[in-house]
Amino acid sequence: MSEVGGEISQTEYSEFISQIDLQAVWLKDEAVSNRIGPRPGGHFTTNFRVLEATYEETNEGFRAFIGFEAEFLVDDQPPPGAEISALLALDYTSTAKISPRIFALFGENNVPVNAWPYFRALAGELTARMGWTPFTLPVFKILLEAPREVPEPAPTPRKRAARSQRGT
Repeated sequence: MSEVGGEISQTEYSEFISQIDLQAVWLKDEAVSNRIGPRPGGHFTTNFRVLEATYEETNEGFRAFIGFEAEFLVDDQPPPGAEISALLALDYTSTAKISPRIFALFGENNVPVNAWPYFRALAGELTARMGWTPFTLPVFKILLEAPREVPEPAPTPRKRAARSQRGT
């Protein structure tokens, strides 16, 4: 696994992940803009952005922050008919102190995956409150830079049943 400031082993990362627990996800800040009013017509396209995650240490572990932005284009024409942005905070308990090296990887992978369902729900609720049909954002996907090859297990040798031969 590549990491800011060097390599981090899969074992080190797994050990860190195994001892943390997500305690709370909460909305720290949001902004909503609806430029076209209720019951818009037309075809919608959604663009979204995930902002870089940050963190601060707490007495119980650490708190991560991550922002999301979504814009809703009508008939693929700017400006967006609506925009939603949110900053979410995620409180994690941890017996081990988090380092910038581990958070660089954790903030890029785990934090967005943990927070995305909350932003999806918020976007759905806010579009409904705008008088629109509730909009469901797509699932969050992390694409690997290069596919990992998993070797197939070697075939297990089979024991042959003993055969008796009869002489004629």
